[in-house]
Amino acid sequence: MSSHNKAISIGKGICILLMVIGHSACPKAIKDWLYMFHMPFFFFVSGYLFKEKALISFIPFLKKKVKSLWWPFLKWNIVFILLHNLLFLAGFEAIEYTWSEILKRILLSGLMAQSEDMLGTFWFLQQLIRVAIIGWIILKLHQAVCKKRNIEKNTPFLVSTLLLTIVLTILSYSINLRITGIIYKLTFLCLTFFLSGYLYKLYSPKMKQLKLNNSLWLIGIALTIAGSIYMPVKMHTVDTWQIFPYWIIALSGCVMVMQISTFLQSSMISKPLNYIGKRTLHIMIWHFLSFKLLTLLLVTIGVMSHQDLLAFPVPHSARHGWWVLYSIVGTATPLAIELIINRLFRSNNHKH
Repeated sequence: MSSHNKAISIGKGICILLMVIGHSACPKAIKDWLYMFHMPFFFFVSGYLFKEKALISFIPFLKKKVKSLWWPFLKWNIVFILLHNLLFLAGFEAIEYTWSEILKRILLSGLMAQSEDMLGTFWFLQQLIRVAIIGWIILKLHQAVCKKRNIEKNTPFLVSTLLLTIVLTILSYSINLRITGIIYKLTFLCLTFFLSGYLYKLYSPKMKQLKLNNSLWLIGIALTIAGSIYMPVKMHTVDTWQIFPYWIIALSGCVMVMQISTFLQSSMISKPLNYIGKRTLHIMIWHFLSFKLLTLLLVTIGVMSHQDLLAFPVPHSARHGWWVLYSIVGTATPLAIELIINRLFRSNNHKH
């Protein structure tokens, strides 16, 4: 594994841990801070990892995205749709699905128009496949312009395209742009971080020459803390006037994570963070159900009431220190489930 890919895995590990903590009823100050940048980082990384060879042909690129984004979205939604009524009987869900509701939800999952409650974080996959397609078109046009004018790819043209995307994002939020019930205004916001990640990759060598990287993580810490105090928002709640300052703050947070991850590569903590960072999808899939199982255990031993089983994602009482245990279980249980599933598949393959 190359050093930059390891750093990215570490960064993803950090941010997926922050995601679990954010869902675990942690103190407001922590939640406000991590929501300033932890989800934008995943779109930023997607742009950073975008390879030039993907621009050769759209069909192979689309097939890859269908396999890595659409298929997991559909597969795991079907799994949880079929499990829903069992979860209802266990007291985890408030309503029971009819057969017509099951079929309707499977169809909507195939269209990536709706995900199950237990897969609430799958909005990320919905947005990422749209962002990847739009980003491909933009970068293909950028490549064509560079070839026609015989200029380098790290051109101000792409910077101006990014700024135009930010303007379009502000306009889409001002008119509350929606198409067929899907929030496309959020897609534009996610796209700004995708393009920012791609630009960061292009310009990072120059930044190293100017020795800017040594101070960027400090700027990121300062801006994200200030943002969490004076403008506490997240990607789904940002208002029109907040978009540009939020983009600046979140972008500084993304760069901060990249710099910290690079620094941590040689530390003892790099191995577990790298391991977690390679399994972000598994944590997205299973951490809400893990929360429910922990709540069931706490109800069984009398710490919480039976009504707490319906609380989503965690009971209100989790704010009183229980959020630490929820965060641990919400990370460790998905990793354990993934390990068990892999071993079962290996065992079956070995037998065959």
